[in-house]
Amino acid sequence: MITSLNVNHFVGIENWMALQGNETTKINIWNEQKDYYFNYIMNHLISDDDVVILHEVPYIREVAYINNLGETKYKRVELNENKVKGEHKSHVYKELLEFCNQNNLEVLISKDNETAFIVTIAICRKNKYEVYETKFEKYKRRVVVIAKKDQPKEIIIGVHAKADRDYWNQLIKLFEETKEKNSEKKIIVIGDLNVFIPGTQQKKCFNTLLSKGLFDIWIEMGNSNLDSTYVSNGVRTRIDYALVSDNGFNAYNVFKDDSVRLLKHSDHSAIILDNI
Repeated sequence: MITSLNVNHFVGIENWMALQGNETTKINIWNEQKDYYFNYIMNHLISDDDVVILHEVPYIREVAYINNLGETKYKRVELNENKVKGEHKSHVYKELLEFCNQNNLEVLISKDNETAFIVTIAICRKNKYEVYETKFEKYKRRVVVIAKKDQPKEIIIGVHAKADRDYWNQLIKLFEETKEKNSEKKIIVIGDLNVFIPGTQQKKCFNTLLSKGLFDIWIEMGNSNLDSTYVSNGVRTRIDYALVSDNGFNAYNVFKDDSVRLLKHSDHSAIILDNI
């Protein structure tokens, strides 16, 4: 079972950008809902094959600065990854790591030198999965590529997509190279792809990605494209996807868990992919 969820910086359904600089409020929200998330993670890691992929996880603490207009803005700590110490990581990330360590779980993150403000991570049982190199030139930590350590049958690419043509070109190249090197394995692309509106640059890039040999399992199972996974200002969209390579499109079921969003723990629903 593979569960993918955008956690919206762990601030529930609040606008995280409006909370920049308000560390006390963000920590209070986290304290109110962290037990829910800890339980959610444990309930979706039943077997050694299970993986939980989380997007928009706050990684590096924010730092205030004054721009050239005299306005207070916020940015990540400007450090090379090999200099990032515990005090530089966000309060939330440190507590999440502690929880995983206490429960024999492991947090997997892309291997690179980027000190990203938010990251995509995979959580699994210790020593069951490992990270593949992503080879992204930028936005590296919005992608995590993992596979089982013992006789992997599938490669999982957890994705938090950006509305950026260069990002999409890198994602398409990553899928092509991964498929070429692992022709006997199923390739899964799962996550928040931020794609919905026809005719947009993102949708064209999404369609190009599909044309490389991926199937949208939600649609293949006969579900509606209008079944939303995200609601903003009353507008419902399906922007969270589970895509599977052409050698495995009939091997999986996909489910949508709206409870996280309806309970206001995130502004996204979770996507769950499971073997038939």
